[in-house]
Amino acid sequence: MDVWIETVIRQLILYSLPVLISLTFVSFIECKLIAKPAPHPFHAISWMGTWLPWIAAIFFSRAVIFALPRPVESGKHAALYRCSGHIILCITGFLLYCWSLNHQPPTGLPPLHLWWAKILMFFNLCMICMHLLPLPGMYVGES
Repeated sequence: MDVWIETVIRQLILYSLPVLISLTFVSFIECKLIAKPAPHPFHAISWMGTWLPWIAAIFFSRAVIFALPRPVESGKHAALYRCSGHIILCITGFLLYCWSLNHQPPTGLPPLHLWWAKILMFFNLCMICMHLLPLPGMYVGES
């Protein structure tokens, strides 16, 4: 039981912030580029399906590195905008990761800035791959 609680706390600390930032930013970029107002600021994460991989990861005691997105609009142009948003965030995560390697945390604190940058980079890299694979694209209506 103690191991499961440690896993849940670790998942919450390490993965929730980069995933929240990524999904809300990509949804924001998509809305701005297709000139359609967003239903609300957290439209991308308000769907229960977004959290299914995270819940499965807790159940199987493994890390989660992707999410099921909730697109604002279907179509190839919207999918291209979402993919480019993930590319921007992946590059940003890489640059933050390179920066954080040279800036160690204060003594006694965990290197969260290093982990968050790494997860931001890898999460968005996995989401880019989901856009490039045919099946997930067809699954979320991007065909």
